[in-house]
Amino acid sequence: MINIIKKNIFIKNKNLSFDLKMNYQHNYYFEKIQDTIFKNINEISIKINVHYMETDNSIKIEGKIQGTLNLISTLTFKNINVEVDLNWDERYNFDYINNNFNYINNKKGFDIYEYAVEQIYINCPINVSEKKSLIYN
Repeated sequence: MINIIKKNIFIKNKNLSFDLKMNYQHNYYFEKIQDTIFKNINEISIKINVHYMETDNSIKIEGKIQGTLNLISTLTFKNINVEVDLNWDERYNFDYINNNFNYINNKKGFDIYEYAVEQIYINCPINVSEKKSLIYN
């Protein structure tokens, strides 16, 4: 399954669905973040619908990110397994507008794994530990 989708694919297919899995082979997505708390992807399931919006040249993502990660506890500094249960409801633009943080580089395309990891990262509590071992929104 292809995880990087170019703009022309979205234009041809206004509504796409994806059911993807991530595991330890995808750890380099967390390595790009360079945060020492993230250690390993056990298994992540990404089930999303993607809708292309012609009016503002954007895509709307609706779906779920679920699974488990191995992180370092901020309380004890031990490895812990953390459950992930996120609703993914976000828009991303192909046009760069006013320092838009949800900008998609047209040359690179939309990397589902990269943006899913971003969702996990921004929803991860700063004090993740054995007592707070769920990433959700």
